[in-house]
Amino acid sequence: MRGIFALALCGCWGIDPIQETTRPFKEAARAREAAKWAGTYVFAECANANGPCWKYTVTINQDGMGTVWVDGDPEPTRVNVKPWPKHDGAELTLNFESYADGKNHYEWVPGGLGPALRPGQRLVWLFRGGAGNMCLRFGDVQSRLGTAGLCTQ
Repeated sequence: MRGIFALALCGCWGIDPIQETTRPFKEAARAREAAKWAGTYVFAECANANGPCWKYTVTINQDGMGTVWVDGDPEPTRVNVKPWPKHDGAELTLNFESYADGKNHYEWVPGGLGPALRPGQRLVWLFRGGAGNMCLRFGDVQSRLGTAGLCTQ
């Protein structure tokens, strides 16, 4: 009788008990795959030879989490991200997790980001370019010069 009551209770709240028991395993698998990308990737763009420049630094940690830093604006953007491997590990989607200073900032928007960031938003993608170099494609973190993406040399 308790099992039926528990199932009815879970069904009423929209909780799938099977999914709840597999969540830690799925998260561990995501973290393992993301950790294969561990390292720091730096991309830069400049308006011209003497003009303003912006540096986009993406760090993926061994624990499967990461950070995205945008330097060059008066107020630099620093956010924690949750990497999600896609296309059999050929691409890494970096979703917003939190602001790096631990605050919510839902009322404050970093320069060039449009609406305030919410957990799960796709900020950028990492992938290997045709020459084997690392590339960054912009999402909700936008290029300050309006480019779609950048690659390392």
